[in-house]
Amino acid sequence: MGRRTAYRDCNNCGGTGTYLGKKCFVCNGTGIQKILTIDTHRPTTMRYRECRTCGGTGNYMGRICPACDGKGVAILDISEDY
Repeated sequence: MGRRTAYRDCNNCGGTGTYLGKKCFVCNGTGIQKILTIDTHRPTTMRYRECRTCGGTGNYMGRICPACDGKGVAILDISEDY
């Protein structure tokens, strides 16, 4: 008798690793927020920073899926008879 491990998408989050399967609505799941600075006397600049809404996780409300611990996959142990 042997044992194999198989992986599949988490049923709880659909493989996204995010709470309720949703991405952060501010950074669209990237974890990085773009900030455009426009000043009439200086050139326009683009800055990037960690998204304050999700804390850089890219997850909805900064929360990860509790079922897969944010990994997006579920691990299955498969027993087989040889």
